[in-house]
Amino acid sequence: MLRGINVSGHNIIRMESLKATFSSLGFSNVNTYIQSGNVVFQSAEPDCDSLSEIIARQIRIDNNLDIRLITISLSRIQEIIAANPFLSEAEANPGAMYITYFSPPWSEPDLTTIEVKRAKDEQIHYVNGVFYLYCPGGYGNTKLSNPFLEKKFNLTGTTRNWKTTLKLREMALALQV
Repeated sequence: MLRGINVSGHNIIRMESLKATFSSLGFSNVNTYIQSGNVVFQSAEPDCDSLSEIIARQIRIDNNLDIRLITISLSRIQEIIAANPFLSEAEANPGAMYITYFSPPWSEPDLTTIEVKRAKDEQIHYVNGVFYLYCPGGYGNTKLSNPFLEKKFNLTGTTRNWKTTLKLREMALALQV
């Protein structure tokens, strides 16, 4: 998951170019989802942190952009989906459910430091390295945005909505067949 590409005319990378970059690294079955930097692929390299470094370096070479990204395995995304503390809310209103992935994952976050920014109808929870946010007022209106969390905790993060998270799992599962 690439952070901050193709947003408001900045860090433009066409998906065809992104696929070519991943393929040039020897990854197989490379597929992208929407224009915001979601890439599903297969690799013999099991270490997601190493993959992130390799991919970031190649994007810098191919596109002259320093892009932060987070690579997660299929098993990890399945854990994240299963651990969602707001599953009933996500099923009832999937457009209000967001997950922020961090690199490196928080070890012991102090959510009380951000609680003051939470709107009354929002719910937050941290489980196993990711931040779950249920915001029925819309992500565009929450103060608990990706840039706020990154700055507050000095971590790289990228946020995906529930629909995208489920789609990425579906795409990764299709590669297992």
